[in-house]
Amino acid sequence: MAILITARSVNQGYEWVAHARIARTEKLPDDVIERIRTRGDLAALPPRYARPARVVQHVLAYESIPQDLQDQVKGDLGVPGLVELVTLAGQYRLIAGVLFAFDSPLPESTPPPF
Repeated sequence: MAILITARSVNQGYEWVAHARIARTEKLPDDVIERIRTRGDLAALPPRYARPARVVQHVLAYESIPQDLQDQVKGDLGVPGLVELVTLAGQYRLIAGVLFAFDSPLPESTPPPF
């Protein structure tokens, strides 16, 4: 989910296509994936999804993560999970830049996701 939010935030189609498939395999609900793709309100998702989404959104906006949100996510995912969310958002924003730089095409016969 963190990678999809990151890919969508920068309109990186290749990154989106590659990870939407994985997200479905890992049982991320289709309605969550579609809400991310269409830039729907992620805060309206169940807390299991909304809290990590808010963490990623803060990272992508170069904002401090509010302490109460950090505490909630630590309660849900532990410290390693919170750190992983932050790291994934930063790492995949960097990867998106590389994909853009080399104009990485979508797989053949794949329509643009957005």
